[in-house]
Amino acid sequence: MVKNLKKYLAAFFLVLIAVSCFEQPQFSDTPVIELENVYYREVGGIGDADSIVVSFSFRDGDGDIGIPRVFIDETTTTDDTSDPYHEKDFFLATGNGQLATVPTVTIFADTIQNGLLQPIGLTVLNPEALNGTLVSNRTRSEAGYGSLPVYNPDELGCFNYTNDVVFLPEIFQSVLDEDHKVLGITTNLLTGQRFIKLRDELYFQFNPEYNNLDVSIEVEGNGGVFTEFNWQRIYCENFNARIPVINNERIATEGILTYSLVSTGFRTVFTNKRIKLRLKIRDREQNVSNELLTQAFRLDEIKRN
Repeated sequence: MVKNLKKYLAAFFLVLIAVSCFEQPQFSDTPVIELENVYYREVGGIGDADSIVVSFSFRDGDGDIGIPRVFIDETTTTDDTSDPYHEKDFFLATGNGQLATVPTVTIFADTIQNGLLQPIGLTVLNPEALNGTLVSNRTRSEAGYGSLPVYNPDELGCFNYTNDVVFLPEIFQSVLDEDHKVLGITTNLLTGQRFIKLRDELYFQFNPEYNNLDVSIEVEGNGGVFTEFNWQRIYCENFNARIPVINNERIATEGILTYSLVSTGFRTVFTNKRIKLRLKIRDREQNVSNELLTQAFRLDEIKRN
């Protein structure tokens, strides 16, 4: 059911409206955000995505808002997805029910693809030590680990377990057992480093630092009480986003950001119900802003042509 409903979601986009820099910093190093505007734009065609567009101002004393980009080669950059900006944390079972977190780094390895030498991004497990065994859906049957989530193949990749291809430096092969599903060995032709290629049902949790804009939608229920509508649980997606680096200088910065929540399902899901948006941002030092909560609205009340 989860995967069938993913068709209702579409990609987001982020627009930087304005940035101003000041010689004399007057702001806290913890970001502050304030609502500027929110409106609904309905495309109207069958299968076309509609947008809830929210604009908010921000102030930050040291200007470190935005996830950086990294070089793939001399001319090409991409979003940083290495620790601490990686998407998922994996885990080692270290005994007595204890878990050790395993972040990931993205390594661009030179490999042969379709007969050509080209870099590809490898999601590489980066354990801090060799103590433990990589946690999979089989670990729950081991003594002390019965509290791990039950494996549900319908939620694979959405919650708790994923079978994404990941890589493990060969020097860490001792964290694998005979039941781990190894696909082979991948070698970085430039450095000679060897990686074990895995595709197994591994236990994971989302890393909250992967995104730096957290967005949730709350919907009115019985008695006028608003509760979060869990897009991740129902559609295996969410509206969190990655704000890019706004200011390359570490100086006081303010401006306005406009962000669009994009979906083909707003009308279907919310009909004429009242909803609210809740937002917060974090900077590269993981200082978390205040939470911004909009007034309650119905889609038609804020609709623009």
